[in-house]
Amino acid sequence: MTLHLDPPRIRGPIRIAVLCERVREVSAWPGGVTGRFGKTPAAVLLAEGDRLTAVDLAGRRLDIATLEAACPGLVAAMRGADPG
Repeated sequence: MTLHLDPPRIRGPIRIAVLCERVREVSAWPGGVTGRFGKTPAAVLLAEGDRLTAVDLAGRRLDIATLEAACPGLVAAMRGADPG
């Protein structure tokens, strides 16, 4: 499983994006292959000016530093900078 930030959308002064968990699994055995792929929303991020907040789908606030560690470039993307 990996975390992936969907492209931020801009609405007036606000940038909004969804952080998703991605699953990609492939298994092979003699005579067959199976795969499991999925994408599930994990958090919603909102940026307005210098303020960046994140909440889970239940509305609980999440720590931005923890999310950035798990998904490098997240803060730069939400602030409109090129993370690469």
